[in-house]
Amino acid sequence: MYAPSNVPADREEIDPWTTSLLDVDVPTANRLVGERLKSDDPKLSPLVKRMAEFIPVQVAFASGRGHVRCVRQYVDAKANMPQYDAIYIARPPAKEIVLKRIEFFDESLRSTMSEFLERFAGSGEEIEMAGQFAYHHWPTAEEFGYAEQSSLGDWKEATLLYHAMNGDAVFIKPNGATAWRVLETDETIPLATTFAEFIELYADFRGTHEVFDSWAYREFKEGRTKP
Repeated sequence: MYAPSNVPADREEIDPWTTSLLDVDVPTANRLVGERLKSDDPKLSPLVKRMAEFIPVQVAFASGRGHVRCVRQYVDAKANMPQYDAIYIARPPAKEIVLKRIEFFDESLRSTMSEFLERFAGSGEEIEMAGQFAYHHWPTAEEFGYAEQSSLGDWKEATLLYHAMNGDAVFIKPNGATAWRVLETDETIPLATTFAEFIELYADFRGTHEVFDSWAYREFKEGRTKP
């Protein structure tokens, strides 16, 4: 792989999983990432399968947290040139973070959410706050600071699942239902009625070359996404 970026001066501070990816070749990194993401939960299988398309190429650090940058090559139809989609997979969150987070969810969903968080918390298009799944901070929609809170309806107590790069966000209820909160229009748009449905929708969207926000998702569902 490429040399890691922004490595902490004290390597003893790096978590074991990220450490295992330092100074290894691509095939080894690909095996380690595959082992990390593998899950026996069928609800997560669409996303696990989609992520297998991405190949790890570099370890990167932000705020001391390790991520592995994974890419998928494609040919841009207009330019007829190779391009790359990139996804960052964050280090696994600590067990206490996972346990605290799953308390929010219905008992029947906690096992799936635990599996999801251990594999995908903090992962996404960027390694800072936006463009990724929430890692260890899950404000409610009401706490997020929207100007027109009356439009939140019964989503006020839903908590952050994904923060898009353009400021949009996906919030989730204890039963796994999700909705977009659209920053530009200050509206709440239901997305999926179950978490399993959300995973299927998100995995399908990840087949495109677009960033994940409400506008790009809308174009995708309407069949207007560029090849």
